[in-house]
Amino acid sequence: MNQNRRLSSNSSSQGGFTLLEVLVAFAIGMLLVFLAYQTLSVAITGTETSQENMAEVDDLSRSMYLLEADFRNLINRDTRLYNVVVPGGFSTEADDDYNLKFIRAGRPNPGGLIRSALLQVGYRWDPDTKTLFRDSWPETIDARIEDAQQLPLMEEVEDFSMRFLPADAPNADGPWLERWPDEGKSGVPAAVEVNIETARFGKITRLIVLENG
Repeated sequence: MNQNRRLSSNSSSQGGFTLLEVLVAFAIGMLLVFLAYQTLSVAITGTETSQENMAEVDDLSRSMYLLEADFRNLINRDTRLYNVVVPGGFSTEADDDYNLKFIRAGRPNPGGLIRSALLQVGYRWDPDTKTLFRDSWPETIDARIEDAQQLPLMEEVEDFSMRFLPADAPNADGPWLERWPDEGKSGVPAAVEVNIETARFGKITRLIVLENG
């Protein structure tokens, strides 16, 4: 009889789990869940960072494309702003709100409307919002910021600047000018150096030769 009881007790002990075994199994399970979560979190963070990088690359590419397209279609034509004549329509000094303003041809007209094919363009960098804008106006109106069609090009721009090579410069070494028109200069420069600085990519420089310069 006692032998039967011992056999029954041993069978019961072997068929179940002790509290320690349950706790160990639970701890291992929680560790596996934690590791899986960490792996997923790192993967998601990496994907988000990659997407942010691609978005900034796209913004930078679009900005450079528009700049080059505007400069390629540059028109050397006098304009007026606040009743002041801007020789050549190309100036960094005509309006304190803008880094540069000029006139370009090739204004899109998908509806075939009877209107000027010229467009006034202004580039400005807002240091408070760190945003680079491309503003535009019909050629027939005063190019004021309150009337502009505003297009944000890039965010997180730490600095934006341009330099100008006069058409009578002896070579590409300059002298380069920080503003246009400078004293004794008029019309359109021979080339523009565009500098965009961002936290992610650092300083990017693009040299654009002007055909009308």
